[in-house]
Amino acid sequence: MKYFPFICLALTPILLLSQTIEETQKYAHALFQNKNYAAALKQSERVIFFSDTNINVSIFALAGNSAFELSRFQLAFEYYEKSVFFAKNDSLKNDFRLRKAKCKMALKSYDAALNALEKIPSSNNLLLARRVLFYKAVCYFGKDNYKLAEEHFLQLIPKGTSEHQKIKAIFARQRKFKHPKDKTAIWLSAILPGAGQLYAGDFRNALNSPTLLAIIAYSGVRVATTYSIFDAIIAVFPWYWRYYMGGIQEAKFAAQQKRNHRKEAAFAKIILQIERAKK
Repeated sequence: MKYFPFICLALTPILLLSQTIEETQKYAHALFQNKNYAAALKQSERVIFFSDTNINVSIFALAGNSAFELSRFQLAFEYYEKSVFFAKNDSLKNDFRLRKAKCKMALKSYDAALNALEKIPSSNNLLLARRVLFYKAVCYFGKDNYKLAEEHFLQLIPKGTSEHQKIKAIFARQRKFKHPKDKTAIWLSAILPGAGQLYAGDFRNALNSPTLLAIIAYSGVRVATTYSIFDAIIAVFPWYWRYYMGGIQEAKFAAQQKRNHRKEAAFAKIILQIERAKK
């Protein structure tokens, strides 16, 4: 009995630490509920750091959810990966695998997202199967693999419905997703400044680019006639070249923006049809 006080003294820090971890975890959950995601992530990581090997999977999930809300998708992916490892049943594991896929989709790493989805085994759970199918469709659409994207999206909607036909019609016009082309915009702008922007639908810069170059060229001619050609080359040509090449880059960017806009518009229409089919 004489050693009892010493044993209690030795165990006190452990008991206090355990209590503190439990309270910190509850506090982290409360922070997340109040949408204070940065603080929730910080407290979650504190719990993970000080916990032993019997750590609760919920704290990894909370850290992952907090990181996801903060758009720290790679960090969220890593926490969801640990959540899969610590999860006690297949239902939880599959849920975290879906979240891993969402992180990679947010990062536009569609191959990695598909890899995460492939690790979800076939299930009789209809809701899970539909979510996997939808995520795969989104990944293929993001990869510009419109054939597989169409196949997966159509599986979400009953055949013969108007929504089914409308999605097929959207993909029938998939040629628009691939135009305007970068190379065409670049060559047009290189041959005739402003033509590349006009081709890409950037009408404002299609007018600005040749106008600005014409003004610079006129300045060069004035310098050459007033002073010398050498002075014009030294003083004016660098500016002309800078804006000439800038116009080419703007044409390429405008083509990319136009394609992205068309893809986004098509994707929004697809989602609308899927939502209508649910009703």
